[in-house]
Amino acid sequence: MEQPHVDPQGQTVPFEIQSQSFYSDDITVENANDLCHLLDHEENLRLFRQTYGRPYEKNVSHLRHMLVNHLHDPVENGTAYALRSYEDEQAIGWLVCLPSQGVNTEREVTYSVFVDHHGLLTWETLYTLAQHCIERQGVTKIYHRTGSLTPETGEAAQKNTCMTVDGIVRRSQLVNEHEEGRVCDLYCITKERWPMAKRAVGVWLGMN
Repeated sequence: MEQPHVDPQGQTVPFEIQSQSFYSDDITVENANDLCHLLDHEENLRLFRQTYGRPYEKNVSHLRHMLVNHLHDPVENGTAYALRSYEDEQAIGWLVCLPSQGVNTEREVTYSVFVDHHGLLTWETLYTLAQHCIERQGVTKIYHRTGSLTPETGEAAQKNTCMTVDGIVRRSQLVNEHEEGRVCDLYCITKERWPMAKRAVGVWLGMN
């Protein structure tokens, strides 16, 4: 299962995040009905290909199948969590903690973030997820994939948030999604830079 759920003192830390707009919950197959509309967005279709290694078939049964895979074998397929709205408790997005790769996997995590990327929900999710992973789980570096595109120069999309677009350096982890000199965003927040990012994004979102 997801190893960063054990903090530096050896205590198990459950994955429970709460934000202004949502809270996390265990994913279920039934969530597919609430979540399939998110795959009408280009960013999430691109992210689906990156995360699951195949295009979305534009059929809710395909999404159900992917969620079943998370439930049956999270080590191989990653662990998924639903994001639920406080207002009506419907699922408004889902997160996938991708299987660990690399030399420092016990302190680095990568998440795919499936939400409506047209508003502030993406940044609220990144903020809340980083806060949980770095402050509670003892993670030293967290990567977020959103399916968005950024200029191939690798410059930070939001320099004042102290996040970086890391797709050039870690391109080997990305599905080839080159479009007119652009690559997919892979945001990175380190433990050292998190205090600055927390202040900057928190003020912007009104969450400090």
